[in-house]
Amino acid sequence: MPIIRRHFCIFTKTHFLLKNKLALLRILAASLVGLFLLAYLLLLVPAIQNKLASTLAQRFSKAIGTEVKLGQVRFSLFDKLDIQEILVRDQNKDTLLYTASLKLRLTDLVFSNATPVIKYIGLSDTKINFKRNNKSWNYAFILAYLNADTAPSKKAKGFDIEKIDVSNLQFKKEDQWEGQDMVFKTKNLLANIKFFSKDSILIDQLILNKPDYLIQSYLGKAPLVKATNLKRKRGEPYFNPNNWYLWANEVQVTQGKFWIEQGYHQPLNYFDGEHIRMREINAHLKNISFNKDTILAKVDLSLKEQSGFEIKKLLTNFKWTPEIMEFSALHLKTNNSTIENYYAMQYQDFSKDFNNYIQNVTMKAHLVNAAVATDDIAYFTPTMASFHNKLTASFHFNGTVANFETNDFKAKYNNSS
Repeated sequence: MPIIRRHFCIFTKTHFLLKNKLALLRILAASLVGLFLLAYLLLLVPAIQNKLASTLAQRFSKAIGTEVKLGQVRFSLFDKLDIQEILVRDQNKDTLLYTASLKLRLTDLVFSNATPVIKYIGLSDTKINFKRNNKSWNYAFILAYLNADTAPSKKAKGFDIEKIDVSNLQFKKEDQWEGQDMVFKTKNLLANIKFFSKDSILIDQLILNKPDYLIQSYLGKAPLVKATNLKRKRGEPYFNPNNWYLWANEVQVTQGKFWIEQGYHQPLNYFDGEHIRMREINAHLKNISFNKDTILAKVDLSLKEQSGFEIKKLLTNFKWTPEIMEFSALHLKTNNSTIENYYAMQYQDFSKDFNNYIQNVTMKAHLVNAAVATDDIAYFTPTMASFHNKLTASFHFNGTVANFETNDFKAKYNNSS
């Protein structure tokens, strides 16, 4: 009996200790969960979120040596971020980046192992300014900071972006070194993107409302390099040296503008190749692809040029490579002319050969009942302005402006065969 009583006492004490330990573990676990929930709730307090954002901005500002500011910040830990006003200055204290509002919605990055999905990116009143007056751009110091971490990392995974919504965007690139400025502005940009990675972009739909694109060329500060007669080797990358792949199901452009300016003098009152100013650009593009050095698209386009020349309707299957610019299944209606069915320009080097178009660019055309008015030609050759005639013709054309041949030529001139 004493032995039994002793074992019973030991069992009772052990059971009591285990029960107390389990109770303590439950209390400890509940306390940890409570602390986590408290911390999470505190992080949802706007004042604390703003303080954390301000601290991060100050640290980044100190690390890169320029001003970085964040306005009001609202976020959840897993899928949401809203920031009012983001400002980053360059080392000359000029604005490098400013946006009045950033909204970000994404999948849960903490508890999910799936490929991240950015559901929504929203930007409003955004300005991005790149500039240089020597070999170095004003954003180079940020790239140097980001590249300073040389620790090996895993290969970055791709990610999906479902929607980008931008209002009042201005991107400006001022290159005083090479002598070319570029300004892109748009009232609204809406993109539904299927996939984005370091070398591929798949877009379902892109809508641009009142885009305005300017290229201004002038004499830069860089030393002039003597032109070489080296010809590009066939198959050598030209448009796409980084081998990007871009595909878009649909692109819509409403009331666009596109200017290409050489110098600052006033344009001529007819078509001026140094001052190409297109406005009221309305376009609907489908099945656009940019693969290696080939651009393909089904085009429906209209525009007006500063000379008075209008493309009232352009329908074509468009192809552009380093060797050819092709308009197949062509229907072109201008102020007074209608042209169809095929037209192409062939060359060895796009930039070099187009500077000597008359001698170097080979044109191939198969025109069927093309109605060409001298009034339209006069926008490009003013000496034709007094003729006011129309030629209706069908023919095959092959050659340069300086040296060409035509076959199967049939024509009517002012209704006379």
